[in-house]
Amino acid sequence: MWSRKDNLLFCLIGPGASGKSSIAAGLLKTCLPLKISISTTTRPPRPYEKDGREYYFVSKEEFKQRIEAGSFIEHAGFAGNLYGTEKTNLEDKTKSIILDIEIQGVKQLREHFKERVVVIFVSPPSKEVLLARFKSRGSDSTTRIEERMRIAEAEMEEAGKPGFSDYIIVNESLEVSIDLARSIVQAEFCRRGRLVEG
Repeated sequence: MWSRKDNLLFCLIGPGASGKSSIAAGLLKTCLPLKISISTTTRPPRPYEKDGREYYFVSKEEFKQRIEAGSFIEHAGFAGNLYGTEKTNLEDKTKSIILDIEIQGVKQLREHFKERVVVIFVSPPSKEVLLARFKSRGSDSTTRIEERMRIAEAEMEEAGKPGFSDYIIVNESLEVSIDLARSIVQAEFCRRGRLVEG
């Protein structure tokens, strides 16, 4: 009999509006043994977001207290807010984890979990498409959109460097992108180096 040595950490990275969250949600609808990691953040919730569903929303003071208490396996600052993955997300040993995190967080996870981390860079088809997606949300000012585009360009440059991402999905079609992500997960589950006999 063969079994996996460890559960895996599938990190979806990429700029905002690239489709990471939608791909993660699509993966959950498959029969694969996966769960989504819920990040903790200091940013205020958007109107449609609920505490404990999209994120755990806390104050900066509370976030810093949790850092000091060693509650996080990774944390990073982004656009003036703090984001982190708490250890409680890894308590279910029966499922691998999908994480929608920042590049700084990926670097921290790789330090701790090494080859268990699989990085999937979700890229928009073009900068023009990304800009249109930001504008279509209707929740940001022109100045904020310009800031998000600058951040996105820096993220795409970093994530696209050789050796940083294990896979790249260009998200032109959400349905196709979910299928690609599912294929990546299945292939990683079957990699010889991840299996033990006994």
